[in-house]
Amino acid sequence: MVHFIRENARTMRALVAVCAACALSILFVSQEIGTLREKERLVFRTNGLIWRMSETIFEVQRLSSDLVGYSEGRRDKEEVEMRFDILWGRLDLVAGSEIGKTEGLAPVIAELQAFLRREEEMIYEADTISDEEVLRLHSILDDHSKTARQAWAATFAVEDLQRQFVDLQSGNAAGRAADIAGYALIALLLAYVVSEVFLANRAQKRIQKLHHMAHSANEAKSLFLANVSHEIRTPLNGILGMASELSESDLDTDQRECITVIEQSGELLLGTINDVLDLSKVEAGRLELERAPFDLHRVLKTARDLHASRAREKGLKLRLEISDFVPHRVVGDERRLQQVLHNLVANAVKFTDKGCVTIDALIDAKSGEVLMRVSDTGPGIAPSALDKIFDPFVQADASVTRKYGGTGLGLAISSQITEAMGGQLTVKSDVGDGARFEVRLPLQRVEAKDLKREKLDMPETSALCGRRILIVDDNATNRLILERFLAPVDCIIYAASGGDEAVALAKETDFDAILMDIQMPGVDGVEATRRIREAERASGNGPVPIFAVTANVLTHQVTEYVAAGIDRVLPKPLPKQRLLRELVAVAKVSDQI
Repeated sequence: MVHFIRENARTMRALVAVCAACALSILFVSQEIGTLREKERLVFRTNGLIWRMSETIFEVQRLSSDLVGYSEGRRDKEEVEMRFDILWGRLDLVAGSEIGKTEGLAPVIAELQAFLRREEEMIYEADTISDEEVLRLHSILDDHSKTARQAWAATFAVEDLQRQFVDLQSGNAAGRAADIAGYALIALLLAYVVSEVFLANRAQKRIQKLHHMAHSANEAKSLFLANVSHEIRTPLNGILGMASELSESDLDTDQRECITVIEQSGELLLGTINDVLDLSKVEAGRLELERAPFDLHRVLKTARDLHASRAREKGLKLRLEISDFVPHRVVGDERRLQQVLHNLVANAVKFTDKGCVTIDALIDAKSGEVLMRVSDTGPGIAPSALDKIFDPFVQADASVTRKYGGTGLGLAISSQITEAMGGQLTVKSDVGDGARFEVRLPLQRVEAKDLKREKLDMPETSALCGRRILIVDDNATNRLILERFLAPVDCIIYAASGGDEAVALAKETDFDAILMDIQMPGVDGVEATRRIREAERASGNGPVPIFAVTANVLTHQVTEYVAAGIDRVLPKPLPKQRLLRELVAVAKVSDQI
């Protein structure tokens, strides 16, 4: 219960505030209606009092008029007596009402009653009323009428009515209770507003703090990945480089098998590193995709051929079936598609102990998309694991890691790469009935003339003969590997173990290319490149091609290298064929200039 209240505290406060606002509205409306009714009752009561007093004054005037008429012979004595009785009754009625208790009218009414008592004997018992008495009575009645009218006007003035209404409201207990309730509700709403402002300010500060912590954590993660990448790629460069050199030498069958194991293990470790870096790029929204023509059939065959040997070792059939409607030439990112297919086929072969693995490609008749499926006859995937199989670092079965190895990144990265390419990666599986992964991609067909194939064999290196090449690396093993890669091409090799030494050599010698490591003690590769470019601008010499040969190849790092003046980035471990192709391309461009 306490946990529920904490989680929904803001909603509950808002509901209380809404209820308070509704109650306040109802209270104000009901109070306004009550006020209108009280005003109506006050008006009716006041009108009645005004009418009674005005009739009394009118009767005074009538009695005075009838006395004058009696003296002139227009009225008889009985009519005067009747008017006297009517005035007496009016005074008794008014004296018993609220008018008889008012400060201004009570004395006037008392004087009129005293006048009637004094003159009662003469009016009723005398046979006639003399003219002198008529004039006296007429004068007295006129004075009383005038005094009554003045008191009546003063009593029923507008200001006095307002005062009476205020007195009425202040004396109303229900009205006072309503006012207190209204003030309490207003105070509650103000407290809610103040608390929300305070809590919103505190939440904003907390969000800023969390944002800062997340930013710091992201920077720490990037730094960690950069360091891990460098620390693993650097020795791996030596392992794969030397394995490559040994594979080109004369080896017996047993030695070649050992070299093959070393190369395969190194490539597996390199693939794991690339998976981690790719996941980091995807999470940061920095995954870069290429759009270039490539041979789709060749990519599918390569995916089969790469794992054919492993499938034969396990006694599995590895089949490739390509529909006649699947185009040979399409536009997309060939390397990323190879990565996805490699992960799917590698998993299928790894988890299947008997039966077959099938790769098939066809065209969706409705959407025109290319469908590539990898099916196996393995143990299958439990329904509970299907929902999380594309999550990073997740295996369908915890025992899988112990039995087969792996980081659980392959499928997560494959799914995100496929989505980045505008497609979708899905899976269908039942326990004991194998699994089928389907890649759906909108690949555009291209003509044969637009297809450019890259040769993977060793390039012609005669263009490098006599070229001066500077190798800059603080790691002696890395320098040795690059020197061995370049030794057969008869180029002139220079070596520097740090950035300062590289800058000094660049000022003394006109190099045709510089292979620059980045992470070095003292002056690193980025700073050394800046100094070399500054020296070139000062001397007027043309820029020498500088290649960053580095294990630090995160997107933001590559951007920094290019900004410093580096022409190309070659990630470690660097294959011999790629190094030679890059240098040959630079040499040919230099010859054309």
